[in-house]
Amino acid sequence: MQALKVGSGGIRLHHAYRGGLLQHILSVLGLTSRLTEHYSRLDPDLLVAGAILHDIGKIEELTAARRIGYSTRGQLVGHVALGLEILERHVAGLEAFPLALKSVLQHLIVSHHGEMEKGALREPMLAEAVVLHALDELDARLEQVWRLIDLAPAGEEWTAYVPSLRRQIYCASTNAAAGHQENGKEEMAWEMDQLKTCYQLREQGLNFAVV
Repeated sequence: MQALKVGSGGIRLHHAYRGGLLQHILSVLGLTSRLTEHYSRLDPDLLVAGAILHDIGKIEELTAARRIGYSTRGQLVGHVALGLEILERHVAGLEAFPLALKSVLQHLIVSHHGEMEKGALREPMLAEAVVLHALDELDARLEQVWRLIDLAPAGEEWTAYVPSLRRQIYCASTNAAAGHQENGKEEMAWEMDQLKTCYQLREQGLNFAVV
């Protein structure tokens, strides 16, 4: 649990700060909850599991001791493969865990990058995997864009060119970042409620070392 509390969501691109991984997971959890209300055919349990598991390998891929960086295994193996290992360790301790469900959970992990050119081992092959990739990308990119707006000098209309996005970001107004920060405080309170879902998973026997 401590590793998840302090873990970073990345090195540079998004949620690259202590606690950023948990913030990202909670945000994706909140989005899945709202989306399943709109699309009733989606399996909410699979999306909750996917939101928790998709980046769980980062607790072993990244270190947050003095500064955020890659562990040796993180460099050699990467968070997708490490996430599969974490899942395997925990389902192995559950008697008669369904192989079909395990395969679906593995697929959510290996496909969450969306495209093989972007690090996915498989492209999304079920509706929940398509949704998980889209929400992961949405949350990551918005955090990055808003951070760039926050860091732009006061009065600047555009950010500097961002190589990872291959564009500049239009700041719109000096109120944009302030509005985001204020809304973020309210959203954080709501997202913390979603953490209770993690505890519910544990009660159901799905303990993925994040609760």
